[in-house]
Formats: sequence, structure tokens, C-alpha cells
Amino acid sequence: MNKRSIFNRIVWPYALLITAILSVTFVFVYRAQLQKAKSDFYESAEQMAVQNARILDSYLEGMNSIAEQVKYQDEITKYFYYAKENPCEGNIFKRDIEVGIDISSRLKGLLMGRSPDYSIFIFNGDGDYVSSQDYAVDSELASAMITEESFTNELMRIKASNGTLILPLHKDRWSRSNSEYITLAKELKNDYSDENAGIIEIRSEFPADFETELGHNRLFIRNKNDNSIVYPIGADMPSTNSYITAPLSYEQWDVVLEFGGNMRTALDRKTIIVFVVQYITLIFALFLLTMLIGRYISKPILQLSENVRFIANPGETLARVEGGIVEIEELEDSFAQMLERLSEYSEREKKAYMLALQAQMNPHFLYNMLTVIGAQGIDAGCEKVYEMCTELSHMLRYVAAYENVTVRLSEELVHTKNYLSLMKARYEEYFDYSLKVSDELLDMPVPKLFIQPLVENSFVHGFKSVEPPWRVDISMTGTRKSWELRIKDNGIGISKENADEIIRRADECCKNMGVGHIGGLGMVNTIVRLRMTHSKNIKCEINGENGIEIIIRMEEETDV
Repeated sequence: MNKRSIFNRIVWPYALLITAILSVTFVFVYRAQLQKAKSDFYESAEQMAVQNARILDSYLEGMNSIAEQVKYQDEITKYFYYAKENPCEGNIFKRDIEVGIDISSRLKGLLMGRSPDYSIFIFNGDGDYVSSQDYAVDSELASAMITEESFTNELMRIKASNGTLILPLHKDRWSRSNSEYITLAKELKNDYSDENAGIIEIRSEFPADFETELGHNRLFIRNKNDNSIVYPIGADMPSTNSYITAPLSYEQWDVVLEFGGNMRTALDRKTIIVFVVQYITLIFALFLLTMLIGRYISKPILQLSENVRFIANPGETLARVEGGIVEIEELEDSFAQMLERLSEYSEREKKAYMLALQAQMNPHFLYNMLTVIGAQGIDAGCEKVYEMCTELSHMLRYVAAYENVTVRLSEELVHTKNYLSLMKARYEEYFDYSLKVSDELLDMPVPKLFIQPLVENSFVHGFKSVEPPWRVDISMTGTRKSWELRIKDNGIGISKENADEIIRRADECCKNMGVGHIGGLGMVNTIVRLRMTHSKNIKCEINGENGIEIIIRMEEETDV
């Protein structure tokens, strides 16, 4: 054996395996670090979006709160219902100046303590309107804007928006100011009536603390109905998927934060260099350690290999290996024991070979003698003698045939029936038997001497201390995958302890196959051979009441 070869086979596969594992580990660590950086970035961006969404939510909630307070001003609602029932040309509040001043004052009172950016405007489809800032309203512009058609359209949009319509940034519709405002509109009506009295509009400038530029990120307000950008005006929706959204309490809009920059810059160049240096250093150290361990292990293995290679005969003694490795010493002892067994098995093989040569001669002599005796029986007019000799001859041929380990069940049944027939001829009316087997099982392969030795136990043990008449009943039913054999006699029976001992010995022999002496051709031998040739799923029972009943089952194996 090439000394270098075994060293290479020990060292290089493990070195390559460790390198592969380490490489994969480093890739996973790198990806985990990158993913964590991304996750932190996403979390920070999401917090920004949520924070600004809360600012906008709070702002819109303030506007909605003002609108709700207006709805619960009964004097305002009643007068707008009155205006609807008594329409007049122009604005009714210009005719009833005192009422207009009173309602305007009430509206101003609702804005006390709030930002001066807020204003309230109430109108209907007949051209009637009133505002918290009547002095700032352009009458001509307002009259032109308030038409029955525009009122109806806006009312439909409010109802389509679940009662609250949010208008994006727009120029003031009621004055000639160049400022831009957000407007929240709701219906003016009593809660106990479905009849509309007018529309309430709460107007305000966009909140100054809403940030649209957050480092490399940009913030938008989106109208979810048409996926358009509400704020900043004129901006386009991000074309990539690099954005997250934060919902608002008002379902029409949400806040969109677009990511800026390259996410992979989360791990800078220094981090990558540190990873690479650590990887190379660790790989080099592992290679060096693997080579040292490989030399330590391969030296005693090579020495043991040389010692084994120079053994010519099994009886020779194995030279001791120097190395101090416990496993190698145990392997050395195992080789020594193996050599002793080989020597013993060699002697047994020679003896078995001689006995086999003798066995080839003896059966032929018996077959010939039985044929002569049978022929003499016929000559003497006793056909019974001929039949018995023929049956015995068949039994001997069956037993002495060593070519096959298994036979068809039908052949085993013929052998068993020959034995029972001979026992019947011997004991005549003192013995009887029955043999019933399903036709489906006749071609099934079984171990030779599978049934007959179990029947023979009845005569050797069962009937030994029992007065005749004696009886043996044999039945075998089922399919080739799942069958049951029952053999029952009316003999002396067996104790539960002895029955359990037989089953225990059979299980032990099956677990330690070939170790120790199984013994005889009885129950233990039969179970062991069945499990060797058929399936480990062979079950056995021995009942000892009113004779012995032997039950052997093979259950169909199922996938777990």
C-alpha cells in the first residue's frame, strides 16, 4: 500500500469538507450581517413613515373634530334646513345679516385655541354660504363656485368616501389667495335625518412638521383610489418596489416612503476585508491542524496494514503496533481474535467437508435397502409394507436434499403427510389427524422441515404421558403476505413458563444470529429459520391448555 495514498485519503477529504463547511458558514454569516443591516434600515424607514403618518393623522383628526363640532351646532343646522325650505336668490346670509354674523361668530368660536391656518366654510346647492372668515371670502368667486351641479358632485364624493372627503392640496376656492390648502368635507345634517342641509368644509394649510426629505429617502402622500401622489404636488409615484407604506386612519390616503441609495452599502469595505482576512487565516489553521492529525492517525494504521499483509496462515501471530491509539489497539485485538476464529473455522470446514462426503454415500444405501424391503413386501402380498417403505424413502430423500434452503409449501405438506401416515400405520386406531391448507398458499416458499418437526414434537413430548387415542390437527389459512398456521394436539400440554422460555430463546437467537447453539429441529429452530427466509414480522404463540396449540402468524408489513 502506498503510504502517501492512505495519508491523502485521510487528510484531503476532511480538509476539503471542512473548507466547504467553513465557506458556507462564512457566506451565511455575511448574508446574515447584510440582512440585519437591511432589516435595521427597513425598520428605521418604517418608523419614519409611521411617525409622519401619525403627524398627518393627527392633523386630519383635528380637522374632522372641528367638522363634527359644527354638525352638533343646532342653530347652524336648523338655519340651513330653513334656507333649503325657503330658497331665495343669492346668499340668504347676505339678506339676514344678523344671522350670518351670529353663525360666523359661532364658527370662529369653534376655532378658538387652534392654529390660525384653520377656517370653516358651509354652503348648500342654492348658493347660500357662510364662513368663519367672511371678510376673506370673495363673493363673486364664491358665487361662481357654488352651483347646484358642483354641490351635487361634491356631496356624491363625500358619500363615496364613507362620509369624509379629503381634498389634496389646492388653491383657495373662496378667495384669491395664492396659498395652498388641504380641505376636509362632510355633510351637514341631523343624525336623526337622512336629509342633507349642506356641506361643511374645514380648510387648512399643509402641516409644517411633515417631512418630505429624510436623508436619501423621500416621503409622499398617496391617494389609494387612483394611486396618484397627493403631496408633494406634481411628484410621480416611485417606479420601483423600493418603498414601504404606512396607512392613515382615513382610508383614502396613505404615506409612502421611497428608499434611496444602495442597500448593499450597509456593509462597508472594511467589514468585507475583515471577513476575508478571518476566512483565509482560519482556513490555513484548519489545513495545518488536519495534516498534523492525519499524520498521527495514519502512522499506526499503516503499520497495522503492513503487519496484516505479511500474515500467510490464519494461525500466525499478529505483530504489535506502536502508536498509543486505543481504537487501533482494539482493532489489533479484533484482528488477533479473527485469526484465531479463522483457524478454528478452517478445521471445522475440513471436518464438515469429510462428513458431507460420507453423507453423500449413506442415503443411497438406505434408499436402495428400502426399495428392496418394499419389493419383498409386495412379493409377500403385504402392500402396506411397500407403502410404508415408499413413504419413508420419500421422507429420507426430502431430508437429505441439501440443494435448496426453501421449498414449496406443497412439498413440505407431502413430507408432513408421509410422516403422519407412518405414525397412523404404527398406532392404527389409537391415532388420527387432519390437514387443511388453503390452496392459495400451496406455491408459497417456506423453509424445509417447517411443519413436520412441530408435529413430531407431539409424539416426542405431547403424547408421552397421555393414554390414547391421540390426535393432531393442522390448519393453515390466509394469503402469501399474511397467513396463520395452527398445530394442535390432545397431549399433556405445556406450562406457561416453558412456553414463554421457548419464545424468549427464539427471540434471542434471532437477535444474535449465528451465535451459540440453537438446538434441534423444534420450535426455536423453526421460528429462527422462518424469520431468516421470510420476514422478521413472524409472531408465535404457544398455548398449553388441553394439549399444546402452536400458532405461527406472518402479518403483512406496513409502511410507518
